[in-house]
Amino acid sequence: MNTPVQPAAGDTTTAIGLKLERQAILHDRARHFEFLLTESALRWQLCEPSVMAVQLDRLISLSRLPNIRVGVLPFGVPVGDGPYHTFVIYDDHIVTIELFTGQLVLRDPKDIDHYHALASFFGGQALWKDAARDFIAEIAGHYRAAG
Repeated sequence: MNTPVQPAAGDTTTAIGLKLERQAILHDRARHFEFLLTESALRWQLCEPSVMAVQLDRLISLSRLPNIRVGVLPFGVPVGDGPYHTFVIYDDHIVTIELFTGQLVLRDPKDIDHYHALASFFGGQALWKDAARDFIAEIAGHYRAAG
């Protein structure tokens, strides 16, 4: 598939600075974050293997913060249904769904309840804490070996 979207040209240094600035919120202990990733998301090689390994190391590092939980749903876990799209739950007020061409924002309490139930279902099948970190580290090791 040829994508019509070309990488944006611009100031890489500024872009990195803005990204790091956005990530500063992760260190705000008044906020809590839970990230649930599929194994395919971790294995989808978007850049060089060495860069992928560093990205996964960063994920492991973030998972050690007291206000962040990182879970992984491995391929081998039998799950009766699959996540058909990426979604983000913001408390009990908004759910966003990421699409190829934009984002859908849901505010209806029934929709939000549905996505909370989905997150709970998938989260119940996932690896968490040290098991998730070990799993992510193993994938990072594969990237290091390939790079």
